[in-house]
Amino acid sequence: PPLQNDYYKNKVSEIFALSPDNIKKHMKLTDNITVSDLLDMYGMFLTGGVDPQHVKNRDYPEYRRLINKQNQVKSIWKNFFLIMDMPVNMITNFNMRQWAIFHKEQFTLKNSTVNRLTSNLRGMLTWGYKNGILRNKMLSDFELLAVNDQNRGVRSLSDKEIRSLISALERREITKRQKRESCNKHRLAHNLRPLPDYPPIETSFVDYAYPMIAVSLLTGARKGSVRGLKWKDIDLKNNLVIYQAENFKTGISIFSPISASLKKILNKWKTQNQISDSHIDQNKYVFSCNEGRTPISASAPYCWKDILSEAGITSFRWHDLRHTFASTLVQNGVDIYTLKSLLGHSSITTTAKYLHTTSKDMKNAVKIIERAA
Repeated sequence: PPLQNDYYKNKVSEIFALSPDNIKKHMKLTDNITVSDLLDMYGMFLTGGVDPQHVKNRDYPEYRRLINKQNQVKSIWKNFFLIMDMPVNMITNFNMRQWAIFHKEQFTLKNSTVNRLTSNLRGMLTWGYKNGILRNKMLSDFELLAVNDQNRGVRSLSDKEIRSLISALERREITKRQKRESCNKHRLAHNLRPLPDYPPIETSFVDYAYPMIAVSLLTGARKGSVRGLKWKDIDLKNNLVIYQAENFKTGISIFSPISASLKKILNKWKTQNQISDSHIDQNKYVFSCNEGRTPISASAPYCWKDILSEAGITSFRWHDLRHTFASTLVQNGVDIYTLKSLLGHSSITTTAKYLHTTSKDMKNAVKIIERAA
């Protein structure tokens, strides 16, 4: 937030009663550590004092973990900058509630966004209590702002929309090849060196977009998990893809069956990238922007919006591919325990939002999403 805003600074000072006398008075109490001092200790705990750049080339998952932890600390500093010199014991449920409402209104934020900010701060305070730095457990019963689930934008594709998405991907493959051919004719006519031709459509893709979208749609994995996939995690002989714990939100490894159509796509992508059974090739990332050494950017594929537009699909995010996977299986009678295993949820209550119950095994379940495609 723009901290130069005098109105914002004055209002926050009012909410937390940031007068010199009040701060001096609270400094005499037991928990007189400042928010800034606690944040310094918390940041050291989260990262272990390790510079992410030192591990980037040898352990990319650890690099991403450290970057995420650093961002968590930066978020606390950025959003609570004005109370950094304040004693921790001045934070109460009452003034945090006031701050949350005011902060939301000032910067036109969603309730869920403000809840994440306050939860970051609460996590730091809980850590301080558990480690004996703070005597009192603070904000433990703090009431988050209400979030209306209907306004979260969660959306699933219908069977018709799934087919439209696949068709749009197929048309994109053909269109890009035609454009390359037309471009090269023009370049040759003007005595320019032609661009490399795309390999035949039967043996390759024009880029990573089609296979990456297919993996997300046909396994229900989160984007971060798909980005973290290495070729050693894909067993095309036993039709299994393994999402390693370090790349999965819940911190557990997930074994997901590979359907026939996904196997065809992955075989094609593997051949196109000339992946052998050597140790070097097996440790390459499946979707990479650096010859397999690092995973593709979190912003990729950059053509996502164009593909949705071509498919006539609106109000749809990448993460909704996961919701589409889950909803399609549920609508076709897959039981909640099978779905929990496929999605890698740590709690059955998380899976319950998709609930319909019928017993099917995991390998039969993935065929349903394949038929919809």
